Amino acid sequence: AADTRRERERGERREREERREERGMAKDVVVIGGGVGGLASSIRLQKSGYRCRLIEKNARTGGRMQSKVMRVGGGCDEKKRRGGGCREYRFDTGPSLLLFPQVYRETFQEIGVELPDLLEVEPTAYRVIFEDAPPLDLLTDEDKMARQLDKVEAGAGESFGRMLKASRVALEVGVDAFIARSFTSFADFINPVRLIPLLPKLFEGGIINPLELLFPLDAWLRQFFESPHIRALFTFQTLYVGLTPFNAPSAFSLLAATELTDGVWYPKGGFGQITEALDHAARDCGVVIDTETSVERVVVEDGRVRGVTLSSGKRIDADIVICNADLPYAKRELLEGRSAAVDRSMEYSAGIIEFCWGVADGLDGLSQHNVFLSREWEDSWIRPGSAKGKLFPQVKSGNFYCHVPSKTDPSASTGNGHSVMILFPVAHKGELSGADYTELVAWSREVIVQR
Repeated sequence: AADTRRERERGERREREERREERGMAKDVVVIGGGVGGLASSIRLQKSGYRCRLIEKNARTGGRMQSKVMRVGGGCDEKKRRGGGCREYRFDTGPSLLLFPQVYRETFQEIGVELPDLLEVEPTAYRVIFEDAPPLDLLTDEDKMARQLDKVEAGAGESFGRMLKASRVALEVGVDAFIARSFTSFADFINPVRLIPLLPKLFEGGIINPLELLFPLDAWLRQFFESPHIRALFTFQTLYVGLTPFNAPSAFSLLAATELTDGVWYPKGGFGQITEALDHAARDCGVVIDTETSVERVVVEDGRVRGVTLSSGKRIDADIVICNADLPYAKRELLEGRSAAVDRSMEYSAGIIEFCWGVADGLDGLSQHNVFLSREWEDSWIRPGSAKGKLFPQVKSGNFYCHVPSKTDPSASTGNGHSVMILFPVAHKGELSGADYTELVAWSREVIVQR
């Protein structure tokens, strides 16, 4: 009887789908996760004729891209602000720099959303502050950059030009051939028919052996610079993705290339302006947004997606389900069967301890983006708190990132104050060994204050 009922339900579903297709009815789409990707996808689909419902487990959309305001001194009305009776500090608790600005401009134009004003972080895109040497700046002016490097190492300015040429080629090839493409299999990823036409472009940039792009980044940079401090200036970007200069492939040189080619940018008013613009646009075009609502499972029947089940038990039918949640979480929690298999060999990015501090004044020695690097150069990249970590808790030294947006956007704080957000990479939960996060917070705070 149960089999007969299921067959009848399948037949009824097929009939409904056929009638919908005959009538040209819009398909129902559920988007799981209201981060930037989920918001942008729902807007595109809604404007293309689909009926979109976006489900977000948190109280607001935006995912990790959030701005939060800390007020000191009670309610901050305009009179109290002018009189200095209160202070406001705005922090970007997720992304803090914007790369590939043209991608944002094109995307926002395509979905009909006004992009908030972008401010270029210049003339110093970054400042790298060493424990054992004077700081070095990643400058937007290439001539000044070359002169700065020549003061550290003879001939480094000319080597910088060659390195930048190769990195820009890696950027151009990498974006077109890899970043902007989807791959259905590893064979598709390494397909020689697709890769061979790229060789002339690589040769033009001085990359004679394409396998160089797979060499460790620090090792690849040794052909250009002897100074470990100069190499550090072009490898700290691996901090973004939880890698190190010693295991990240040299293709990651494209990060420095885009910073020096397209610039480093910041949305005026904070990154919350971008998520708010997308949220308003999604609601205005008809996307239904459910916040504080969790998806329990993606419903798959007869090999096809049929919708989602909420943690409340309610089922929402859909023809298409787009999942914008983190991949390991989605596979482990939302899917069943073969699709749910999590690759245990995957290496996960670092955990992060984040500090948000309001500073009344000062900080003349900092730029908007600052990276503090340890004198324990190689050991500092082994995540504190992991089984292999060598610095915590005995050595008060480590690598961390410091963001001071008020250096570019005065609206980030009132008066002469500065909002300071610090990210300190540590072991993630799965590799935590012999320590807890309470201890790591106390240790990392001491490391930061000492610097």
